[in-house]
Amino acid sequence: MWILGSQLASAAPTCDRAVAAALVAELGATPAAARPEVLRRNWPRLCSVDAWHDVGAEMDQLGDPVRVRLVELQLTMSRAHILGEVCADPEPKLVYSQATKMAEPAGRQFLFERCLLHRLSFYTPQEFVEAPGGAWLSLFGWAELQAGGLTPAEARPLVRVVAGLPPSG
Repeated sequence: MWILGSQLASAAPTCDRAVAAALVAELGATPAAARPEVLRRNWPRLCSVDAWHDVGAEMDQLGDPVRVRLVELQLTMSRAHILGEVCADPEPKLVYSQATKMAEPAGRQFLFERCLLHRLSFYTPQEFVEAPGGAWLSLFGWAELQAGGLTPAEARPLVRVVAGLPPSG
C-alpha cells in the first residue's frame, strides 16, 4: 500500500513557481499582441501535468476567435470530468452544457454567474464576458495550474493572459 501511495504522490502534477514568476514578468513586459505567442512558447515548461489537463496543447489556437471558441467547446465535452474544479455550481456539467447553447456574450455571462467565478478574483464579470482571447480556456488553464500547486495569486496573471487580458488588472 505504501508503494502505491508514494507512486501516486510522485506522479502528482507540479508547476514550477520560479518559471511561473519569470513568465509573469516576461508577459508584463510584452506587448499585448505578442502575449499569446509568449504564453504558447512557455506553457509547456510551466507545469508537469498528466494528459487530462494539458492546456498547452490548445494554446496554438489563441489569437483566432473562431478556433478558440471551437477549442473551448471541445474542452467542455472532452474534459467534463474537471468542470467541477472551476465551477462552484452543484451541476457544473449542466451549466457548461447550457452555456454552450447560448450565443456570446450571454454564454459567458451565464457561466460567470452560475459558476461563481467572482470568487477566483481573476477578472471582473465584464472582463470575462468581453475577453478577447480564450475566456473558457483560461478556466481550464486555472484547473491545470491549481492541480500543479499554484495559488490563485500566482496563477492570476497567467489565467488573465490566456483570456486575452493584461496580466495585471
